[in-house]
Amino acid sequence: GEITPDIENVKDLSCDDISWKDYKIRYLLENGTYRYQFAKYHVLVKTIDYPTKKEGYSFGGWSKTENGSIDYCVGDECFIPIGSTSLTLYPVWIPNNNAIKFNPNGGNGEMSDQMLTTGTTHFLNKNLFSKDGYHFIGWAETKSGGVKYLDGANYTMGVESNYVLYAVWEANENKILFNSTS
Repeated sequence: GEITPDIENVKDLSCDDISWKDYKIRYLLENGTYRYQFAKYHVLVKTIDYPTKKEGYSFGGWSKTENGSIDYCVGDECFIPIGSTSLTLYPVWIPNNNAIKFNPNGGNGEMSDQMLTTGTTHFLNKNLFSKDGYHFIGWAETKSGGVKYLDGANYTMGVESNYVLYAVWEANENKILFNSTS
């Protein structure tokens, strides 16, 4: 049946399909459903917060266009434009700034964290670690793991707040030369 909202108050309703005869603001959710806010006669209403979190991102606010910039932050006043019966708002997600931490894994030296935003790809900072008797061959994702990234390779940032890359070392081949004095 049809849902009849209380026309005296602003309501938040979670429904997939509503055929209201009155005015509404609809907020698009990630799963393709909408969250509705009743706003009869173009009254000002305060925009709602996004109901769930999105891993690796912060909710920035709402846009009047899909993939647009922020038009309304949470709590901003908005209204249905004159001549319309509804307003659709789209979420704007801001990627978090996450850290790559470099571990010398038995080597010496220091490297600062490299900051990348969720989903971006960038070259890894060049290795600054050293280890006597060994040469650096790349980065692993675990202390004893194999090389996953070469020095300066492309790295695509995930959704976690930080990741650790471990230096992988290979022993130098030392040749001993014998000088014959006969």
